[in-house]
Amino acid sequence: MAEVPPIAHKHPVPDHFSCTGEESGLVLHSGAKHVIRYGAAGDPNAMTIPQRPFAWFELPQLGVSQYELRHLLESRAIRRMIQGIYAPADLEDTIELRAAGAALVLADHMVLADRTAAWLHGVDHYRLDDLSGVPSLDVVSVGGPNATRRRGARGGKRDLDPSDICQIAGVRATTPARTAADLACLFGRREAVAVLDAFMRTCHVTRDELDLLVTRFAGRRGVTQLRNLVPIATPLAESTGESWTRTDIIDAGLPAPTPQCSIRVNGVEKFRLDLAYPQWKVAIEYDGADHHTSPDDRAHDAARRDWLRRHGWIVIVVTKEDFRTEASGSWLHELRAALDERMPRKIKARYARGERASRRTF
Repeated sequence: MAEVPPIAHKHPVPDHFSCTGEESGLVLHSGAKHVIRYGAAGDPNAMTIPQRPFAWFELPQLGVSQYELRHLLESRAIRRMIQGIYAPADLEDTIELRAAGAALVLADHMVLADRTAAWLHGVDHYRLDDLSGVPSLDVVSVGGPNATRRRGARGGKRDLDPSDICQIAGVRATTPARTAADLACLFGRREAVAVLDAFMRTCHVTRDELDLLVTRFAGRRGVTQLRNLVPIATPLAESTGESWTRTDIIDAGLPAPTPQCSIRVNGVEKFRLDLAYPQWKVAIEYDGADHHTSPDDRAHDAARRDWLRRHGWIVIVVTKEDFRTEASGSWLHELRAALDERMPRKIKARYARGERASRRTF
């Protein structure tokens, strides 16, 4: 691990700590919020956890074993920010905090890239198969030796123009547009569209910026996919699941639905649909786990969809499980049947031809 620069001097840990209260558990330092202690008050073996991000290689000086680290994670006293970097769970997740965590393991010649750069920009994007995992630290070397070989890190050398690099709270990373384009070249189609949508929504990346990078990336692996996906990306998608759903619809040769379709009654917005064909009264709703699993959420969804159906809408519901199995064919068949029922014949014929064209591999 010699390539990791020493950082202990940046965040000195006091030689001893005092604590308040007599109960067991997390106890704040009696002064400023520099550290917390995990254990019974007065216990000389209590673990000392700084109120800042800290790295795995700081564990010995903090007096924390690997077993105790796992216990702190399982008890949610701390959280894993990125691979090998942790923070107390009660610290607010800000861009500045993320930058402080990344700075612990970033040498001067390194630049954060790919998913770690996206994370630093506030775009938390995961592939479908690693939603429960922690991505590796993605770094690239610019103007120095090869990128780190440290545990949990991925990287290499990459040609970056000065315009491709920005600084966030003192940490160098690829710009939002460059990060979005890089990931769209690396990911599969669903994930690529989702990351383009997210950067357009969160960081206001524009199609013009992406088109310039398409030109620069000529000959690069993945650039053909990027070129084909930029025109269908939108800042209106509000979740990764909505992006996946829209991508599958387009790839099935069906017309692109309207994202965030507003349903207004007497001039007042009553509902906003994830995806819809308002002219044919067909809606597609993506039910993510975060906002559609509680009893209240389900009751609200049922009431809304009942109102829509009573007013002539066909509503098709999609969940994450529909992307894990062959079930995606089921909801797409349902959607195709609904559009066949509602679309005029001329438009239907055009998209029947489009279905055959959509089977190309980009």
